[in-house]
Amino acid sequence: MKKQLLATLLASTVVMTACGHDKETTNKTDHTNKVTNTTSLIKAAKAAAKNVNSYASTYKNNINDGSNQSVIDFGLMIDEQHNQKVTIKDNKESTVFYVYDKKTVLKQNNQWIDASTYVGSQMVSQTEPLLYNSQFKLIDQLKGAKYEKNNGYTLTETFSDYKKYKALFGNTTENRKAINALEKKYPGIQGSIIVMFNKDKQIEDITNKLTLKNDNTTVSNNAVTTFDKINELKKLDIPDAVKQAESIQ
Repeated sequence: MKKQLLATLLASTVVMTACGHDKETTNKTDHTNKVTNTTSLIKAAKAAAKNVNSYASTYKNNINDGSNQSVIDFGLMIDEQHNQKVTIKDNKESTVFYVYDKKTVLKQNNQWIDASTYVGSQMVSQTEPLLYNSQFKLIDQLKGAKYEKNNGYTLTETFSDYKKYKALFGNTTENRKAINALEKKYPGIQGSIIVMFNKDKQIEDITNKLTLKNDNTTVSNNAVTTFDKINELKKLDIPDAVKQAESIQ
């Protein structure tokens, strides 16, 4: 039951953070848009994203039902050629893989293997919560969020019912089904989304907090996505063993 619960909540976190895949772009543009409110900040941040060519990101998700805790920890480095190094850790194991030269190369039994035709697409799909441009599938839904100007900029959205939660995240049939399943199992819901941008309107971190309740259980979910080293990763150092990995079917 606990494993099923954690799997359900993990799926809900993917709904919150991975609402679709946008192609990373290298087009440059002027993003000096004047920012005075939520709408203008979102517009300026999307314009600034066109200048983001490389970065490091993390996605950490902590799920707690009071008696059991699950931690998922993802890390991504992506260079200007869109080569990627990905690390995935959970309570039991860790995995490292590279997306390089249109291949997915992972380490298995202390050996690097080209798993592109085996589990390549499945592995790459797990990087979705870590991709910079993908965050705007969520940020675009925050047009009613509270706007603050500080050292950078902050958007804060809160919700305390499924109606608003569905308005924020029910943008696909799959997402709506996942949310409906949560609502049946946990009628009580509340949470918040906080997006922090630096002075250049670039995303620094996104925090999703979600609490679900029924008559017997309270479950908390805290997911944080961070971005740094923006435009600093010119070229990843790909180990020779990765480049020479043999393909498996």
